[in-house]
Amino acid sequence: HDWFLGLMSSVILLNSCLVTYEATNGDAEQRLRPLFLAALMFYALELGCRVLRSGVNIFSFDRLGFVNWAFLFVVLEGGFRLALVPLCVPALKKSAFVSNMAQISVTLTGTRLVVIMSVVNLTWTETHWFQWMSGGVIMANSIVMGIELDSPSPLWWWVNQAMLMFFLFEISARIRLRGCASFLCDPDDRVWNIMDFLIVAFGVLDSWTDRIA
Repeated sequence: HDWFLGLMSSVILLNSCLVTYEATNGDAEQRLRPLFLAALMFYALELGCRVLRSGVNIFSFDRLGFVNWAFLFVVLEGGFRLALVPLCVPALKKSAFVSNMAQISVTLTGTRLVVIMSVVNLTWTETHWFQWMSGGVIMANSIVMGIELDSPSPLWWWVNQAMLMFFLFEISARIRLRGCASFLCDPDDRVWNIMDFLIVAFGVLDSWTDRIA
């Protein structure tokens, strides 16, 4: 169902934001641990339900099979890092090995997002109300950037993450509905499309990938 795919996407994106926040705030590890465990249990439950429904055949060696293998790695790595390491080998918590595995795990969850975006119904993103909402978020983002300079607060980090996730979803939906060739080569909109894509890509690199690394 589309609603569950939307929920899955939201959990993945929120978990990515939390990993980024943890990477930039070393004292947040214990406070965020329950949220990481909740996300891990959600991933394990979702993967387990799919195995019960379709059997182990979901772990094939085609494109979708690779995504399922990747998500299995995410679940096993999360169990190792969040449950086994703190209980059995706490000295490894700050090791480079555990940190690198966490980075790989976050990256691999992105493969699940790609699959979701390829199958979910996104035609509603072309309606007038969604276009108006996109314009509102753009205006709100400009206002927040101005306020943030005058009134610094940790709250603005979360607001910026929410807006970045919205922009990432919006541009992904446009690419999915129009196709990459049309998105990049449309004579009327290609300049704006490429500019929007670069802005979102640099935002993701700056806020998530670069900080995690």
